[in-house]
Amino acid sequence: MTEQIFSKINHVYFRAKVLNHEKIENRKKKLRIYFSNHSGMAFPWDGIVFNTLLWEKNNFEQGGFPRPLIHPMLTQNRINNPYLIEDFWHKAGCVDATLENFEALLQDNQDVLIFPEGVEGIGKGFEKRYQIQKFSTSFLRLAHRYDAELVPVYTVNGEFLHPWAYKNDKLNHFVQKFGLPFFPISPFSPLAGIYPWMYYFSFPAKMHFVFGEPILPNERFSSSHSMLPRSEYIRIRDEVQEDFQFHLNQNVSLYGDDPFNFKELFDKLKLLPEMSLYLIPFNWPILMTALVKEFEKGNLLELKFSAGELLRITLKHLDAYAFTLPFSWLPILSQKDYSFLDLWKGIAKWLEEELHLNGKEKSHGLHKVHGLLAEEKDR
Repeated sequence: MTEQIFSKINHVYFRAKVLNHEKIENRKKKLRIYFSNHSGMAFPWDGIVFNTLLWEKNNFEQGGFPRPLIHPMLTQNRINNPYLIEDFWHKAGCVDATLENFEALLQDNQDVLIFPEGVEGIGKGFEKRYQIQKFSTSFLRLAHRYDAELVPVYTVNGEFLHPWAYKNDKLNHFVQKFGLPFFPISPFSPLAGIYPWMYYFSFPAKMHFVFGEPILPNERFSSSHSMLPRSEYIRIRDEVQEDFQFHLNQNVSLYGDDPFNFKELFDKLKLLPEMSLYLIPFNWPILMTALVKEFEKGNLLELKFSAGELLRITLKHLDAYAFTLPFSWLPILSQKDYSFLDLWKGIAKWLEEELHLNGKEKSHGLHKVHGLLAEEKDR
């Protein structure tokens, strides 16, 4: 699917670029932990695009990209899988973000991609765009323990995947009961309730992923990981975060002046009139569903990018076409065997907390829901 459709989406719709790749190319001597800013108040297209671009640079070879650690809510709630494609994230090579999984990947000699801001990064609100939220210390601890190289990746224009979107802590606290990390408040949010495909929609932000100079944590620490006090990790964390913020600001000034560049987008689409039908987000649920279903049957669907082919695919996969119809959430969820019992459990849990029936303190704050990178952010 990456070769067939994601590469086209990356280069035409998002016009995404990887810059300074030479800083890491052919220089690998250690395990690598790639870390980046999360952004957008949107579905995590920044992570999807970055990882598929890296895979493309490695000629789509198996294992040619770092394993992304993602929020467990993305895998545990089926609605958070693109277009309800079953187990999409795990099929794409992602791993639930837990300390155990993080360490297991390093023990298995695999590179890892993390977003050390956690949910606070992607859900911080448009008014805080490009303001790095507090990093965890987990990735520093494991980099120190396994002598891994830290590779900063500065994501520019990802904040415009869903512009003018803001957060409300009470609303987020409510939707977390249903397995959603946050709910953006924007002029476009109501459309997600009407048209299901809009839940996964992203604006065509022209994303730049800029590699920074690799960091060797063990050159910064004064002793072995087993003897290092917590305060030392926090000090190094603050230094790394401050340095990351400085270089992110520099790259925003270089590449963030025109985050959409609609003229360039329309010029590209005009050159590819029939392919452009495939690259409109309206049709992504049909294409991705078709590619996954055919692959699971043992067939590799070779797209010809013609209007006639798109019509045939649509007629063959009408269940995916339903994502484009207004007010079709209920039939889609029913057809996908979505558990409405979980929905009612979420409502009951929220009501219980609001009415203080369980006598427990309510848990506000997005960091409560993250399985990995929540520790030690309060200091």
